[in-house]
Amino acid sequence: MRQLCGNQDLADDLAQQVFLRAWRSIRAVKSPESFNGWLKRVMVSVWVDETRRLRSVAPAISQAADDIEPGTQSPQGLELDSEWALSVLDSRTRLCVLLAYSEGHSHSEIAELLDIPLGTAKSLVSRGAEKMRGLLKAYIEVNSSCGSDYE
Repeated sequence: MRQLCGNQDLADDLAQQVFLRAWRSIRAVKSPESFNGWLKRVMVSVWVDETRRLRSVAPAISQAADDIEPGTQSPQGLELDSEWALSVLDSRTRLCVLLAYSEGHSHSEIAELLDIPLGTAKSLVSRGAEKMRGLLKAYIEVNSSCGSDYE
């Protein structure tokens, strides 16, 4: 949730919502082996509900993030890193990127979790990863010139 939100307090609140939903509907788990997938669907559901709520409260936030061009420097004092780059992505794209790269889900699993077409899942992951590469290009180049291997 912290990677999705970029806000520790909101992430903690959402994690509590996930716990409450899970507690209330734990009987829906068919077997112990399916618990992780079931809990992840609960987490995604809570996140999607929150983004819908935020979208209705502040629609300009998502548009402002979409308007940032690749290569844009992070705000003064904020390190240009993957957390910042993730925060620039719109919420749906960020969720798909995190599910693909942090959680290791396939495009078809992401499509199923989010109840979206497979092509949409592929597109969101691809566009999100490309935008992050653009945002992190300067960071990678600087660290590569220093002898670090970030690619």
